[in-house]
Amino acid sequence: MKTQRFITMALATMATIPLAGCVTDPNVTVGRPDYVRLSDNRPVAITDPALQPVRQGCIARYQSISGTNSALYGSASYLFFTDEIDDAKNCFARHGYRLAYRQPNGKLTPYPYHDKRLDY
Repeated sequence: MKTQRFITMALATMATIPLAGCVTDPNVTVGRPDYVRLSDNRPVAITDPALQPVRQGCIARYQSISGTNSALYGSASYLFFTDEIDDAKNCFARHGYRLAYRQPNGKLTPYPYHDKRLDY
């Protein structure tokens, strides 16, 4: 029982290292948010005043869902990371913005963390 608990905690800790920004693998890059207005398909600066209330609301929603998952599932809450990001992207889409993540190589990805080994 103790061994299983230790293994679960070790796996959970290893899985959260990239989420904390401690990415050590050179194949994994961390992207920055990239916003596009859906109505005219134009890029939107992160400082755009119309985007600010949407960002605040969607980030608050993301943090609330993430906190709830953490409280309910504890160390296993990292399993819902992509679901939480998908919900945040849907929140932005409901308000007329597309959210993607631009990696250092210029590529847009659906999640902030991108593994170059998965590219074709």
